[in-house]
Amino acid sequence: MNSNIDAYKKYVAPSAPSRYFKLDDGKTAKIRVCSEAFVYTDEYKGKVSTRYAWVIWNFTEEMAQVWQASVTSFKAVQALAVNEEWGDPTQYNINITREGTGKETTYAITPSPNRNPLTVEQSDAAANLDLFEVVENAIPLSQLVDEGTELPVPAKRTERDNIPTDDQVTKINIDDIPF
Repeated sequence: MNSNIDAYKKYVAPSAPSRYFKLDDGKTAKIRVCSEAFVYTDEYKGKVSTRYAWVIWNFTEEMAQVWQASVTSFKAVQALAVNEEWGDPTQYNINITREGTGKETTYAITPSPNRNPLTVEQSDAAANLDLFEVVENAIPLSQLVDEGTELPVPAKRTERDNIPTDDQVTKINIDDIPF
């Protein structure tokens, strides 16, 4: 029986890179914003909040990802965008540092003077990531501002939404369990 426990302790399950940007506590990632900001509403534990999303190139992971951010992070990017010395955030790199966990989490968003363009491969990968497809109810910020479009209200979620349906569950046979 101990050999099974030893195997669990030693084994590291493979993980696939995610299309969503995630940063662990105490870590910093270098990114390049590759799209305009999208805005959407999200509901968590009965509370609806405004959120923002961008397609980014994550230099740390070397892949295009979706960065979903709070109002606070959006305001930090917005401050850079309207600053005459920085301007359009698609034209320079940004370092994001996460500190803390849970409600104590903060993000430091710092521009980098690197204004080198992305490679063709990086740009193509970012262009192939469709925010409309990935973030439910998201609309471009320009559409919200220029056309006065209202943000869609997220669908009401229930506890039942977290229970997988039969077609989402992989059924196993008792013979598949190694003991």
